[in-house]
Amino acid sequence: MAAFGVALALRLGGGEPLVGVPPLLPYAHIAARLVHRDPASWYAPGGSLLFPFRTVAVFAGLVLLPVVSRVSARRDMPQPLYAVDRV
Repeated sequence: MAAFGVALALRLGGGEPLVGVPPLLPYAHIAARLVHRDPASWYAPGGSLLFPFRTVAVFAGLVLLPVVSRVSARRDMPQPLYAVDRV
């Protein structure tokens, strides 16, 4: 659930023009700091964002899924769904 929630937040944070959701996260400014470029260079002439925020959201979910699973398995051992009686 944690990986899904983070991926969903990152995905919706970039906005979705088809449904009218405005961008909430400043991906252009974050990317500009990482590669030392002007934030305006991350926008196309039509105003659409060129930063691959959808890909970042997918990779964040793919990385977080096994990480959170391993951490939670160490903290609380997995239990079987049903008890098997062995005689």
